[in-house]
Amino acid sequence: MAAGMAEREELITLLAAVGCAEDEARRIGACIRAGELDAARRLLRRRRHVLLADLHQSQQQIDCLDFMVYQIDRLQNHI
Repeated sequence: MAAGMAEREELITLLAAVGCAEDEARRIGACIRAGELDAARRLLRRRRHVLLADLHQSQQQIDCLDFMVYQIDRLQNHI
């Protein structure tokens, strides 16, 4: 039983590393401590979805920046 609790506490400490806000980490941690693992899994998947959306938005911004640099290079080569 102690090993299971140690694993749960380890999971809870990782919540900050994945960017969970304090209130979100508290909710997920409470679910993990209470053994409500389905609820914890659902909240973690929701967090993953948010991170993935942020990643896609960042990728679009990078693509736009790359295009702008490409356009500037083209302008510079035509001068």
